[in-house]
Amino acid sequence: MSSGEVAAAAVAALGEIGNQEAAANLRAGLTAQVEAGLRAEYAQAAIVCAERLFRANNTAAATEMYQQVRDADVSKQRKLEATRGLFVL
Repeated sequence: MSSGEVAAAAVAALGEIGNQEAAANLRAGLTAQVEAGLRAEYAQAAIVCAERLFRANNTAAATEMYQQVRDADVSKQRKLEATRGLFVL
């Protein structure tokens, strides 16, 4: 397993954890200087995390996470997923 694959798996795990600490790490990753492929992993994990935060009745944190994905330099698909998440809230 390459270091990139390990990093991607760790980022995905943060999304699955879905708590405030994980959200803070994902927000940092969305704004950090990382390669585009890893930024895409951060965006996907952030969306998963936002869904988990919403299910835990933490609408404010979910809103912040979705908005951060929308503001990040990520694909149109991830931005649309984040926009959908905001409408569901």
